[in-house]
Amino acid sequence: MNKGLIDANLGAGLFKKRVAIPGQGKRGSWRTLLGFQAGRKAFFLYLFSKNSQGNIEHDEMKALKRLAKYYLTLKPGEINAALHCGELKEVDCIEKES
Repeated sequence: MNKGLIDANLGAGLFKKRVAIPGQGKRGSWRTLLGFQAGRKAFFLYLFSKNSQGNIEHDEMKALKRLAKYYLTLKPGEINAALHCGELKEVDCIEKES
């Protein structure tokens, strides 16, 4: 996403990214909604299968935008506290340069 590979900017720091199911491609695969600030922070907020759910309802979208805004405004100490108490889980992924 830091390289501009974003499927949709939904506003308020909320972004959609399609993720392929291995062996199936992206078309009918997963959709992720993330709170994202390029080069700074990313929070996975919601994951769903395109086959099980077409679109996010209006009220869900509003709630996800509020959640994205909340997480993106957290300071490092607040993030560490949320990690420590289990409110957040850290995903550590180091992308290999090609």
